[in-house]
Amino acid sequence: MLALAALVGLSSMRVVTFSFVPSSPAKTVAVVGQFNNWDRGKNPLHFNPSSHAWTASFSIPIGVYQYLFVVDNSKWIRDPSAPIVADANGNLNSELVVAPQEYDEKPGELGDGIITESVLRHRADRVDTCRRSENQARVTLRTRSHDIQNVEVILEPSGKAFPAVQTDEDPLYAHWKADFRFNPRAETRYLFRLTDGKTVVDFGANGAHPEGQATPFVQNLGKYPLPNEPSWVKNAIIYQIFPDRFANGDPSNDGPGVKPWGTLPTPSTWQIRLGGDLQGVLDHLSYLHKLGINCLYFNPIFKSLSNHGYDTVDYLQVDPRFGTNHLLKKLVARAHKLGMHVILDGVFNHVAPEFFAFQDVIKRGENSPYKDWFFIKKFPVKVKEGQQTYETFAGVPTMAKVNQDNPAASAYFLHVAEYWIHYAHIDGWRLDDANEVSSNFWKRFRKVVKKADPEAYIVGEEWGDAHQWLQGDEHDAVMDYRWREALLNYFVDNKTNSDAFVAKLKEIRDDYPKACLLNEFNLIGSHDTPRILTLCQGSFAKESRCLVFQFLYPGVPTIYYGDEIGMEGGHDPDDRRPMIWDRSKWNMKIHSLYKELIHLRNQEPALRKGTMSLVVKGSDLILTRSYGPEKIIGRFSTNECVITKSFHGKRETLLRLSN
Repeated sequence: MLALAALVGLSSMRVVTFSFVPSSPAKTVAVVGQFNNWDRGKNPLHFNPSSHAWTASFSIPIGVYQYLFVVDNSKWIRDPSAPIVADANGNLNSELVVAPQEYDEKPGELGDGIITESVLRHRADRVDTCRRSENQARVTLRTRSHDIQNVEVILEPSGKAFPAVQTDEDPLYAHWKADFRFNPRAETRYLFRLTDGKTVVDFGANGAHPEGQATPFVQNLGKYPLPNEPSWVKNAIIYQIFPDRFANGDPSNDGPGVKPWGTLPTPSTWQIRLGGDLQGVLDHLSYLHKLGINCLYFNPIFKSLSNHGYDTVDYLQVDPRFGTNHLLKKLVARAHKLGMHVILDGVFNHVAPEFFAFQDVIKRGENSPYKDWFFIKKFPVKVKEGQQTYETFAGVPTMAKVNQDNPAASAYFLHVAEYWIHYAHIDGWRLDDANEVSSNFWKRFRKVVKKADPEAYIVGEEWGDAHQWLQGDEHDAVMDYRWREALLNYFVDNKTNSDAFVAKLKEIRDDYPKACLLNEFNLIGSHDTPRILTLCQGSFAKESRCLVFQFLYPGVPTIYYGDEIGMEGGHDPDDRRPMIWDRSKWNMKIHSLYKELIHLRNQEPALRKGTMSLVVKGSDLILTRSYGPEKIIGRFSTNECVITKSFHGKRETLLRLSN
């Protein structure tokens, strides 16, 4: 088994040869990874009878990627000859480094005075720029890793310098970020000054030049709108419901093949249905209300092919196995009476092949008026594993990718977005695979949604730095998986110390406009991640620290159904087990902690609206939220976790947890 970065380079591509010898006979083998969006159909390997190896060569863009081999469209296997790295969800993959050809000539070395200028990159737009407040901005520069000792941002014509901080580094690149104040009513002119050894280079719009000779980048930073966040979100505690697995309130809509409640999903039975529905949620609204939940987030509820709903057939119809459109309207109205908000999952990146427009493309081919709604490679369109006729999400043939830059396609989905606000009075949307959808669409989406309801909450799914979607004209917040990863690395896996943890969280906060921070979707678990108790290997001490930190930290704490009763579950689909309603099987220690933390956050304004301080004092981590005369202080030490309240000089202990 072999993955080899090889041979001839194009300007931004290099040929990579993959070779794989399966442990048993295979019908098909493909390589999938971040370089092809994990699409099983894009890079097939070919069998060589003489060597018994499956091989192929592909031109791949310069970069660092995670990848796997896929055998017979179902077995995902790491390359044993490549380094192993973990993704943000703890999955172990192989690593491929495709280096620029310039790197072949000389390794990067700090202090040698040699700067690899060809890889310097700054885009003078929202991708590498964030307006953090009225007059504060952040810009990002990419350099070669282990190549630069110091970077500054120089404002012109004043010459004022602002230090840049290196925030991350991979085998190819380092990224530097600098904050500075600007005049929102004038253009900002700036360049980057790079120092390594005795070499000083200015990098500007015309590339790298000796000091004083570069042309500055120019941006009107005041053009980036400032976020205008919904007023209710900072007070929310979100509860995520996977509809098929929460509660079966109406067996009459189960349909054929539904398994008994309590049946556990396995990789071979991942598509089983258990009969959960909207009536089941209605039946348990009082439970959620008493728990203190005030916002529900539903995974997809529209008519679809699968138990998870991310292959939508009809966006204007609640899936009959969940109920009816009227029942959704009734549920939302009931939730509103209890002081709850409701947000739905919007899957606008891809559709099921049974979606009406894609069906027309299948039937009429090039004559279909809907052909440009999708990314069709060739006709006729064939729906099958390994197909090469249309683009999909992650190579899944039942998830055809939508072209949201097509006016007719986007008009349809914008109608969907406003329809459910007007009809059922939902309070917002969670946007699936938001980073894969056109930013132009999200700008139009925001205008339509905010016109329908100015207080609607728009939260995108994004696993990395999402600042470009949080500039006030697209999303209100994102599911903060980076925050989750930092939390787990510190409290669960002991991969980082307190100083590194504080620094990482500051880096994440600094990437986003300040107005977004109280509205960020702070999750510990979701339908895409192992459950927190499983990650903690049953340790209440570890989980309790995560939960306390989650409820004290700025942003919206989000609970994945069942976590509050100590449900376990590994990687998908095991994390989608049915909710346990037999209270004798609940972990009451965890349940009691959730109830206490939810009550505390609902009672204390400082935890919803307050400013934050996060510092390390000796061996203790101290998180403080301040709002007027009130302070809520969380102290995380080696042996215990304590929450205290300070009000007008008086201090009381609100919670104490010992290891």
